Amino acid sequence: MRRVGQAIGDRGLIRAGDRILVGISGGKDSFALLHMLELHRRRFEHDFELLPVFLDAGFERAREVILALFSDKWPACIQKPRKKDYKSRLQEITQKMFKARPTYTLQDSYGPEHAKVYRVKLELPEGTTFEAEDSSVKKAEQQAARIALQSLDRSPEC
Repeated sequence: MRRVGQAIGDRGLIRAGDRILVGISGGKDSFALLHMLELHRRRFEHDFELLPVFLDAGFERAREVILALFSDKWPACIQKPRKKDYKSRLQEITQKMFKARPTYTLQDSYGPEHAKVYRVKLELPEGTTFEAEDSSVKKAEQQAARIALQSLDRSPEC
């Protein structure tokens, strides 16, 4: 018990206000885990909740319980990861909107050779400009494209 408590504390695994879901399958190990966490909560007077979910009612029922308990923690919508980078997405959008591509210009570079910073200017076909800095020209261009996409309000829809 002491080693578990020390590991929890050393690694900052549990903080005040946390809600910890413990899946109970009916086996000794899941009950032991629940018991150990409850003892830890009482012994150290941590302000966290333990939420046991009994899985013997089936996965779907457990899923329903989990969704109900943690509904305030889920994002409004879950977005699939984008496969295209910011520059590619911006180019597609500007082609549709303006029938032209954005242009990228290296504005400046500074700093020692081992830690150089590059500043890039992105210009949309209609004249709006954005600047970004990063450790390589390519990264700076990606950052500028990301900023431009945000300004065009092209955040992924749900």
